[in-house]
Amino acid sequence: MRNPTKLVISHTCAFFLAYSGLNAVTTTDPVGFSSIVGDSGGYIVSTPFVKNAVFSGSVSVDGTTVLSFDNTVPDLSGAHYVQVTSGALSGTIMDIVSSDSSTVTLETVLPIASGDIVLVRPHFLIEDLGTEFTSGSSVTLYNSDGTQAVSTYLNNFLGMGWDGEHTSPIYPGEGFVLISTGPFEIIYSGAVSVDPVLYYGSGGLVNIIGALSPNDVDATVLFDDLPGSSTISVYSNGSGLLNPTVYTKAPDFLGGAWNPDISLIDFGGDAAVVVIPSQDTPIPIPPTIVLE
Repeated sequence: MRNPTKLVISHTCAFFLAYSGLNAVTTTDPVGFSSIVGDSGGYIVSTPFVKNAVFSGSVSVDGTTVLSFDNTVPDLSGAHYVQVTSGALSGTIMDIVSSDSSTVTLETVLPIASGDIVLVRPHFLIEDLGTEFTSGSSVTLYNSDGTQAVSTYLNNFLGMGWDGEHTSPIYPGEGFVLISTGPFEIIYSGAVSVDPVLYYGSGGLVNIIGALSPNDVDATVLFDDLPGSSTISVYSNGSGLLNPTVYTKAPDFLGGAWNPDISLIDFGGDAAVVVIPSQDTPIPIPPTIVLE
């Protein structure tokens, strides 16, 4: 799993986006739909939507690993996380390990102040990618400790469905490697991300980062502030994931310029790139742009 703490800067908007080929319509509902269609080969992609929040409440006492609320917390079956939406820790994302009707317990300390507001969302899991895959296709997540979570789709005499670590969460802003053995389709639907995410990149390790938006995103907004000596590798979807275009940032004492210019990266929608920062560093991922 990724580093459990992700930071989000609050930003308010709501719209409906339905697209397959970048056609969009605006309305008041913060939900959306998109699909990815491909054939055999390697793909580096991300999830452009998040799941709808199932709870919103203000913390009734200063938090540690346990957050308490005056309003009723619903039954949280399955993997969920909290997202702080106000206060000094606004935007922090952290996994929930247990809950009851008035509290949620987190996997690590979150020193949130009394009165701050949080949302609770279900995690998007590997198995939520659906079943429109050919047998033997696999998904790999790159974890913040250098390990990997791998799940394989099977359709044979033993049954049909995801095997391996298929309940691993795909965090907001996190991409994954899909190795497809044949034609596939991923259908995404869910809440539009209206808040920028501060993804915490692990220094010296593979981080697969997606634009948490169905729209195109300027790569310079995401990556211009990476520390010197960091690299970004852009792979062609459907390829064998060989011969990427590699962008390298010069050391800071040499000016820290990117070569080639990262504004040339076609980034957005369900695309993702491989980032290896030279040290642990936050990477801001902007929200979906509201289309008028």
